[in-house]
Amino acid sequence: MDKMLNVNEHKVAFDRLYSKFSEGDNGLRFPLVDIGNHTRFTGDHKTKVDYTTYMYRRFSAHILTMLELEDGLDILSLGCGMGSDEKNIHNLFQNSRLWSTDISSEMVHRAIASQIPSNCSVAMAEALPFPDSCFDRIVSREVIEHVLDPSAMIKEVARVLKPGGLAVITTENEGSLFLLNRLIQEGRERFGRWINSPLPAAPNLYKDEAPMPEELKAMAEEVGLVPCQIIFDGALYKSIYRFIDRFPGLNVVPMAHRISSLENGPWACWFCDQYKIVLRKPASDEKTHEAAYCVPGGGNMLTYEGDSLVDHQSGQKFSIEDGIPVFIEKEKDCDGGVSSAPPAPSVRNRKGVLMCAGVGLDRFFVRNYPIMLVAIGWLAAWLHPSNRKTVSRHLKSTDLGKYVKLSLLHNSD
Repeated sequence: MDKMLNVNEHKVAFDRLYSKFSEGDNGLRFPLVDIGNHTRFTGDHKTKVDYTTYMYRRFSAHILTMLELEDGLDILSLGCGMGSDEKNIHNLFQNSRLWSTDISSEMVHRAIASQIPSNCSVAMAEALPFPDSCFDRIVSREVIEHVLDPSAMIKEVARVLKPGGLAVITTENEGSLFLLNRLIQEGRERFGRWINSPLPAAPNLYKDEAPMPEELKAMAEEVGLVPCQIIFDGALYKSIYRFIDRFPGLNVVPMAHRISSLENGPWACWFCDQYKIVLRKPASDEKTHEAAYCVPGGGNMLTYEGDSLVDHQSGQKFSIEDGIPVFIEKEKDCDGGVSSAPPAPSVRNRKGVLMCAGVGLDRFFVRNYPIMLVAIGWLAAWLHPSNRKTVSRHLKSTDLGKYVKLSLLHNSD
């Protein structure tokens, strides 16, 4: 019961988050090319648009390279968001057969409105509504940090991958100098307990805790997947974004490209805010299946009956809402709200001076630490091989690098 309640609260939190995004068609048809005019995250702030565009193209080129795509593959986008990956894949490999899932019905509706070239459904990553061994490739972009049970998600990835298939999972690098989420949070909590008054923090509306690379590798190996490659990228990605807030008129794209050379050095795990891992399912004689909807977790196949998908053997039904199959059952006792911690008791704090000092230091750290990191990263970048000629050493050919160069040419100094 509690687990089901958490699932629904988790889904509601994401629906509320994505409901703030503009509705309708976002105009993106081939995001690698036309993302430059997209302002969903950045508004009309030109510097942020240019920087976000560059980083999007860089991240996407890395993902597409690691997927080792070819035409005619069955591909699942697990946590599809607005469907940009599907649009890129469709433009590059038009005979690909694409399927997409997301926990948020709000986001799936926006993806469909934006003409995503894929079969979309609302489903949990821990219980995919597809049969065993039905996908050649899986891409999951910054999803696993939000999944309630990451090991169950990886188990499902292993189940639905065909023998010899590849999955590319991307997530935040919580060991980076900027994030260090676990250590910073632990320090805040300890300080708060010591002064008997927790430091103010933003409400935790949904899970946001990425597994470390070694943890993710262990999850994969436990279910028979082989970790083939791990790359760190997004060098000081979040710090530079904060840097823009302090220096809004500065063209940061050339600087970001130079700092991206930190991906190549031994300090990548410290300076890069994201990592990407390739998981391969070993070749075998396991029977493969066509991609189609089934009872989540690999159960019986479903058939369409009016506004439902039905399992005729058990009688179980899943609704189709506005043409979208929904595989998350609604909990009647869930009021759709997001739980929040009870307010701290109003008591006289004998360490009030320390509390004020702690809050002041906390704010100073949040405001200035990213600036210091950018300065350190700029200096460290000169000690590592440059990406200037190759755009990125993680790209195996220049075919995808040309899309990254679109941002560099536009923002050359």
